[in-house]
Amino acid sequence: MKCSFFKKKKILYFISIILFFFFFFQVSAYESLLLHLKVMDMLDSSAPQFFGQSVLLTYKGEKPARYVAARFMHEDFSRLHVYEKNQHGVFFLVYPLPGDVNEIRYRISVDGLWKRDSKNKDYISSETGPIFSVIYLDPERKKETVPSTDVMDNEIRFSFSSYSGRSVSLVGDFNNWDPFMHPMLETRPGHYEISLRVSPGRHMYYFLVDGEKKLDPAVSDMVFDKEGNYFSLIRYPPPPE
Repeated sequence: MKCSFFKKKKILYFISIILFFFFFFQVSAYESLLLHLKVMDMLDSSAPQFFGQSVLLTYKGEKPARYVAARFMHEDFSRLHVYEKNQHGVFFLVYPLPGDVNEIRYRISVDGLWKRDSKNKDYISSETGPIFSVIYLDPERKKETVPSTDVMDNEIRFSFSSYSGRSVSLVGDFNNWDPFMHPMLETRPGHYEISLRVSPGRHMYYFLVDGEKKLDPAVSDMVFDKEGNYFSLIRYPPPPE
């Protein structure tokens, strides 16, 4: 009798798992269908739109284009994502949302000409000229003005926010780009800090997070070197407001 009870319980357990996955894939298929209908019926481009765990980017210029693509900063601009085109001449890209960033910075290429996404009203400019479109994944982040660098007692305090338990180091011209010299301390879950004395002037830097280069997401100033590498930029002492 006892054996039969556990056998029935096991069968019910497996049935519940099957029903869960059936429902999950049904929902995913339904969302995919809605997205497909959306992009196929678009007559014009629009601002970035969220669909589940993806963001929809679109482009349609005044003049017909043959080719549209995008590169993303959190990918170090290493991958070229080519847009598709619907029957109305609207180019579109369904891009999966990355899980380790608070915002997406990107540029688009239209027939080889790189530019910002004109339909996205959020953008930042760098000191060397390029303008990057920005998609804020955390709506509150757009309202925050919490600095990632702060001058206190003739020191600059650098901070970086992410997940807890990561290896984060500060790398810059002030430590000869040594990735081991300045590990950052996790002062609270997911928040890493370090304070340094630096010489007056402009300084280039980035964060090394689990071996991966990350720009400072809270600083809009960026510079590029001759090889095309890009860095966050600070000035010490900071310019007067």
